[in-house]
Amino acid sequence: MYASPVPAPATLSTVISLFAASPNYAAVLEGEELRVRWMNARFLSCLRQTFAAVEGGSLGDFLACRELIPYLQRARASGRPQPFSQLHNRSSPGDRWLTGVATPMDRFVVVHAYDSTSEVRAMELGSLADQMLEQIPFPVLLLSEGGEAVRINNRARTRLGLALGMDMQAIADAVEIEDDHGRRIDSSGICIERGLAGESIELRGSVRDRLLGERRDCVILGGPVRTQNGVAAMLLTAFDVTDLRKAERAKDEFINVAGHELKTPLTAAKTYLQLAARRGLDDPKAGVMIESALDALQRMHRLINDMLDTERLETGRIELRLERRDLCAPIRDYVERKRRELAGGRLIELDLHGPLDVEHDPLRIEQVLGNLVSNALRYSSTDQPVRIVARAEKGYAVVEVDDRGEGIGPDEELLVFDRLYRGRKSTGDGLGLGLFIAKLLVELHGGKIGVSPRPGGGTRFFFSIPLADLLYL
Repeated sequence: MYASPVPAPATLSTVISLFAASPNYAAVLEGEELRVRWMNARFLSCLRQTFAAVEGGSLGDFLACRELIPYLQRARASGRPQPFSQLHNRSSPGDRWLTGVATPMDRFVVVHAYDSTSEVRAMELGSLADQMLEQIPFPVLLLSEGGEAVRINNRARTRLGLALGMDMQAIADAVEIEDDHGRRIDSSGICIERGLAGESIELRGSVRDRLLGERRDCVILGGPVRTQNGVAAMLLTAFDVTDLRKAERAKDEFINVAGHELKTPLTAAKTYLQLAARRGLDDPKAGVMIESALDALQRMHRLINDMLDTERLETGRIELRLERRDLCAPIRDYVERKRRELAGGRLIELDLHGPLDVEHDPLRIEQVLGNLVSNALRYSSTDQPVRIVARAEKGYAVVEVDDRGEGIGPDEELLVFDRLYRGRKSTGDGLGLGLFIAKLLVELHGGKIGVSPRPGGGTRFFFSIPLADLLYL
């Protein structure tokens, strides 16, 4: 029923062709306002509208199911499908409920849903045990002694494609269980006999999530359901651990990278100091070696500060020292220092349109700007300048940092501000914390940060902070 994001650039006609024959509710939306570009007859009937009436309008103007809008917005912002379940739509004659997924397809977002009212009514009329089953936020399956599905919750239906009456082979075929090495696990590998014999089972691997259209890492736990007469059934639950495993991999990668990045300047400092000691302080080159050792230690100091700042920002233990002053001042101070530091003819161009009266912490704003400029210098050619522009725009002070490097791909735009993310073309040092810290600091100022391709090639990072006059309106 549900579709995965289209890998090639999607045109409106391409997207419509994927859903034109769907018997469910389907609509194609575009832009931040989620304007209707196409809607099938089923959806129009639900809204009691004609296509002429809704075409080009924002879906939120016609849809009584307001709970759906955040899912559509998240799908557009994250670039990932956003499943939703049993959202209440009050506009149709009699209350109805919708279950489906919001899927991003290039500049479009497709909402594809079915009427799950019957499932809601069944829950209302079902036994307390069935209602409790539906409240479990994971796919749950109850197997009879004969190995058939006698109870399943809605998540098992929508996420794993299961249905009542399925036997173990049909269940294994539907969920496509694979172990951690990518090998298919058939029905015998689920070991239902052990569960019915009173034992607990545990499987680790991945399953096919039909709602998201992708494989998800999971842990499947099974155990016996006992009555006064002994074991009567087996309960299976699938826990999605994809995000947990990603976090574990990120932690392991961070430990490896941090160990390397901290060891490198420490080794360099040790080497320079040893050479200086052998030559003696009277040697003309000893001073240069000591200076190099101090530079290496300063680099290690910056890395440690990034680690500490990350922890403080994530736990809310950084307090801004706000001052109401011209934002151009800390920008100008930073650029003057950075120009003195740069070697090899690197240029920083400055275009300030001030004054920009903003409540900000000057040291933290310099830290944000420093992280953006360092990133621009790292990913651009040494013969190309980095350009900084600051101006007022719609009640905000906007700061842009442009480089003329190879640019950033659309798939990386949503990742660059993630903790520990390092660009695929990264050749410099660092822990992948600079842009993450910049994002948190800007948000702490009540602002926003972003990235986009630069016209003519390269990348443009930008952030905006409310002007002080706007704060006191």
